[in-house]
Amino acid sequence: MKNDLYSRLAEAAEYGELLNPADLSQGLNSSDPYVVWMAVKAAGVHRAEQATDELFQLGPRSAWPPDADIPSIAVWSLTQIGGEEVLRVARDLTSSEQEGDRRFAADLLGELRDSGNIRYLERLLADPSKEVALWAALSLSKFGSDGLLPLQRVASRTPSPERTIIIADALCKIGTPFAMELAKRLLEENKHIPQERVVSLFEVLRTRAAG
Repeated sequence: MKNDLYSRLAEAAEYGELLNPADLSQGLNSSDPYVVWMAVKAAGVHRAEQATDELFQLGPRSAWPPDADIPSIAVWSLTQIGGEEVLRVARDLTSSEQEGDRRFAADLLGELRDSGNIRYLERLLADPSKEVALWAALSLSKFGSDGLLPLQRVASRTPSPERTIIIADALCKIGTPFAMELAKRLLEENKHIPQERVVSLFEVLRTRAAG
């Protein structure tokens, strides 16, 4: 029964009980998103490498109910599993024609924290999709000062005010004096952003990053 499966998966995910491979497979293939969520978490807790392919298939889907948030728990689980295969597949997804794949990769590459991911995230930051660019910018901010140069390079290539604001937000999250000054300068230099908005916009980004 579904409730029994959910309970067994919850015990494995929340209390460290043994994870039955059959339960994991059934949970990952369930039609109930909340059973899937618990199975995905259990896979991460137990570092179940055999679930890697299924996690990569589940994470990018857009049909999940927002409150199930399966993409985020799939990113967390794949980060727990880690390893060269997870890194390779995540990088491959950056070239996918599917926006959901690229968005998922942008989130996961930031969590994996491998410095080699920065060049992939720089490419995703220039992605036509705003959602992909948002996740790429957030992930680049997690690399601290190492994320500054790619953020600056993409900002110099795009006149889009929306993209400039995304990049300025990431710089504010990095939070160093240089990053903050650069964020403000990018907003000031973008001729598509009314100058009267720059000060208030920068304060909003700075306050949000600090919170």
